[in-house]
Amino acid sequence: MSTKKYSVAALAAAALTLTTACGTAATDPVAAPSSSASPFGAREVKKAEAQVGERELALHGVLSIPSTVDRIAAEEAARQALPYAFTYRTGCQYIRTWDAALWPLYRGDGALTRDRDDERWFRSNPGAASDRTCYQLANIPTVDDPTVSTPYRWRDGDRNLVRVQGVTFELPHDIPERGVALRVAN
Repeated sequence: MSTKKYSVAALAAAALTLTTACGTAATDPVAAPSSSASPFGAREVKKAEAQVGERELALHGVLSIPSTVDRIAAEEAARQALPYAFTYRTGCQYIRTWDAALWPLYRGDGALTRDRDDERWFRSNPGAASDRTCYQLANIPTVDDPTVSTPYRWRDGDRNLVRVQGVTFELPHDIPERGVALRVAN
């Protein structure tokens, strides 16, 4: 019987020795992943990166938005039928509706007018910079006009509101350049 005890103990010691010898200790340094995981040369990698960038700009163009706008968030807002507000350059604020129409917030009275020229410009010049400056007009109404069928903007106290297809949304005070999906006003 004592022979069995020694053989079980010997087997346990041998297993422990093998596990320790074959395993990696926690204190052993592990090589960091290579920054160039690609099997191709630097030239091919740079070319691929440039092509990805060009495709990304082209997608912004298809959506009629500048390259500074968060394309994925704009697409998600469109998928949920929410207006997406963004700022382009100095003071040029827009609402993009889910049908890819751009409605400038810096022009006119409460009734917004679709800007097909800017839609075409963003489509044909994806990623292009502009030195354009837009100036907010001061004549924003203080009440909604339900007779207007296009998007309509007005102020209610310290809130800026916009009605799109019968639903009222609240505009943030500072519309970010990357954009934001509008939320339904309370």
